[in-house]
Amino acid sequence: MQSDPLTGEKVEVLWVKGSGGDLRTAKRENFASLYMSKLERLRASYEASNQKGAKTPLEDSMVAAYHTAHLI
Repeated sequence: MQSDPLTGEKVEVLWVKGSGGDLRTAKRENFASLYMSKLERLRASYEASNQKGAKTPLEDSMVAAYHTAHLI
């Protein structure tokens, strides 16, 4: 849980380490913070689709939408 920088409300956040970084020496700025609620909505969209999987237009749209889940 973390305070949302826009509203001050407590929100559930997933911290993701970027690839190629050394976890032993990683600092907070080496991680992306993502709103769990927005990730869950993206997942629900994906699950509802009939055409999902690697190399599908849906996968491309999920990648493009990923930034919308980023905590500011």
